[in-house]
Amino acid sequence: MDEKNLWGNIKDIPTFRPPSSFLVEQAKIIEVQTKMAIKAEVLQYTRYGIVKVTLQLTTPYLKDYSKVILSIEHHIEGYPVTLEATLSNKKYECKDEEEFLSCVKVILTSNEVRRVLSALLSYVK
Repeated sequence: MDEKNLWGNIKDIPTFRPPSSFLVEQAKIIEVQTKMAIKAEVLQYTRYGIVKVTLQLTTPYLKDYSKVILSIEHHIEGYPVTLEATLSNKKYECKDEEEFLSCVKVILTSNEVRRVLSALLSYVK
């Protein structure tokens, strides 16, 4: 009996870059910029069909300390994304990748995050 492919050609199905991949990228950048004095962790899990991701900062100089600086939630399709700046409790609704990246930049360059970076770097010296 011949098997019939009823899926069609799946090689033609477009894919996208998941929002979490941008956070992983930024985590690597802060680690390189601080020569690993600050470490960033991206934690991802799925609950009830919703992808939840957090970005937290740690330092090897303060054992067991971590600070979540942002979190995101979205369906498996990626967008829209609900983004929360956990230090200021501000929430953003990002309809696409461009909006998401813009909001992440606002959070990462915020005074609240700068204060956390300053505090963590203070323990290195």
